Amino acid sequence: MQDIGKHLSIHENLDLRGAAGNLLETFAADVDTVPDLLILLNDSAGFLNKESRQRLEHRISKLIEEDLAAKEYDSNEAQVYRRLLYTSALRSSEDTYAPSIEQRYSFLAPHCRAHPIL
Repeated sequence: MQDIGKHLSIHENLDLRGAAGNLLETFAADVDTVPDLLILLNDSAGFLNKESRQRLEHRISKLIEEDLAAKEYDSNEAQVYRRLLYTSALRSSEDTYAPSIEQRYSFLAPHCRAHPIL
């Protein structure tokens, strides 16, 4: 993925961004832990197309809620993961365009968007 990122810094090619997104989504399909998915998102968000990045953000958000409901971790740990996801999404939005906060974070569950930390 780093080689793809180097190529993208030279050539802004939407097809290449789409291919990078497809490659990452295929790889990430076997990853089922929030910390690992957050690392993938942080390491690759700069060279993914918008749609792939948003699908990964949505998947992470959904997994956080599922893991919290299954009591795999407590609400404090879930909030840390939400904050990391929010920070990553905010950082990647600076690289593309600046949509409204509601548009950018519509993938978060409604109670997460209303949380004072976010």
